[in-house]
Amino acid sequence: MTDRQTSNVPMAISDIIAAEIAATKNAIVESGADAIRTNGNQNFILPGSSIPAASIRGVIVDFLTENKYYDRPYNKNNPTPPACFAIGANLDSMAPHEKSPVPQSEVCKGCPQNEWGSDPQGGRGKACKNARLIAIKPIDEEGNIAEDAPIWKYAIPPASIKYFDKYIKDLMLQNTLNFAVVTEMTLDQDQTWAAPRFHMERNLSEEEAISVLSDRDRARELLIVPPDVSSFTPKGR
Repeated sequence: MTDRQTSNVPMAISDIIAAEIAATKNAIVESGADAIRTNGNQNFILPGSSIPAASIRGVIVDFLTENKYYDRPYNKNNPTPPACFAIGANLDSMAPHEKSPVPQSEVCKGCPQNEWGSDPQGGRGKACKNARLIAIKPIDEEGNIAEDAPIWKYAIPPASIKYFDKYIKDLMLQNTLNFAVVTEMTLDQDQTWAAPRFHMERNLSEEEAISVLSDRDRARELLIVPPDVSSFTPKGR
């Protein structure tokens, strides 16, 4: 006889569902649970909070690029998932994710939707929207990095990518990188949309940097979570 015995009395389906929900919560990432939002060009809204923040101070543990192509105009009353998307670290080797409903090309580089001037709304923009995804670990009010501090995700919009890339290049000129410094992230109040800007506050100590590096896997897992495309329907249906 085993230690675990089963009952002949069938469980109510509601009990089975409740048990499955409890188990499933540990198998998925809640959409937006760790994501930083903005209220226009004014403030950041931190995860789990409704209190606006004028700036965020923390360590950018990791960053990736995300490309999203939508095959129909945006409708705020009925937003649709992207038809094609990619997430990666190397711009030259990025390719549509295996879960992309309608891949537009074998690779992102050279894809017609990822070329300047391809925006169906006109202008010199792209049909495929590029973003930098950052994983940032906030510091406390005293400027310290707690080992158990959360890691938050933020999507830098297309118009601000050049400012982020310049920030990373400037750090490299100083022989350092994003995971070895405290970064202050603010919003440009002169713009009418969310326009993040980046400023190095201080270098981390060697001990702090090593601690942050131990979070790289956790940060990467957060960044590579694909968008939910389960509700995608082909055009015309």
